[in-house]
Amino acid sequence: MRISIRLTAAFIAAAAVLCAETLVLRWREIPPSLVAGRKIAVELKNGQSLKGKALGVTPDGLRMAVRKGESVVPAGEIASLRVNRTGHKGRIIGTAIGGGLGAGTATGVAMIEGTKQPIMAAAAGIPAAIGYLLGWARDYKRTNIQVEAAQ
Repeated sequence: MRISIRLTAAFIAAAAVLCAETLVLRWREIPPSLVAGRKIAVELKNGQSLKGKALGVTPDGLRMAVRKGESVVPAGEIASLRVNRTGHKGRIIGTAIGGGLGAGTATGVAMIEGTKQPIMAAAAGIPAAIGYLLGWARDYKRTNIQVEAAQ
């Protein structure tokens, strides 16, 4: 049991690292479609940070929805952006495939005489959980954008 918990934790940590990419771009090179409508975190050159939803990218700055309404952050003040993109298709497909494999495994385990129910539950549940985690890794994408100074 401890081994499966450690393997699951290691898988989640590896998936988080593999799902991130870093880009180094000038402000005018940032594609609006990469940022607009996404949850973002903005790191300013003065060390402050803002979190919210990007509403739009303009040549002059970034429009975003924050807790207190709408804010426009001038492009010259932005040091980096962290853009989170999520989906759901991978988790649905992964869980379905893992659940199917788990059901087949549990059926095979159930045919063994004297098998206890917790073992059958684990045989069914573990593949479904692994499928969900693989799907999550497919669905979740984090892009870090380092903003270069305009020359």
